[in-house]
Amino acid sequence: MECQSWHKRICIDPKKTAFNLMKTVYADDFNTMNKELMGSYGFEKCKNPIEMQNLLGLYQGMIKVLECDLKELDKAFQENKLPEFIVSTFFYKKVTPDHSGEYYKWFIQNLDICRH
Repeated sequence: MECQSWHKRICIDPKKTAFNLMKTVYADDFNTMNKELMGSYGFEKCKNPIEMQNLLGLYQGMIKVLECDLKELDKAFQENKLPEFIVSTFFYKKVTPDHSGEYYKWFIQNLDICRH
């Protein structure tokens, strides 16, 4: 069965780490993260809980507000191009630096946090 158009951006194999990231984003709870997710999307590189909250806030903005395509997010992760994908998501959604929020500004200073 083919996904409906509104559903395509969030339709992803539950075995993918992007699916677990989406669950964490909507739960707004770090306790939903497994060890693989912590390592995959940069959380284990965070130095403290504030950095973890910044990173979660960034992903929440991308997934909930900017409605990024989770399949593309997963592809960027697999290709080790996650920082580039995040920057391009904000660029293509025409989010200016003045309107990007503090999480994005923090991320720009910490691009390597999402490299594996």
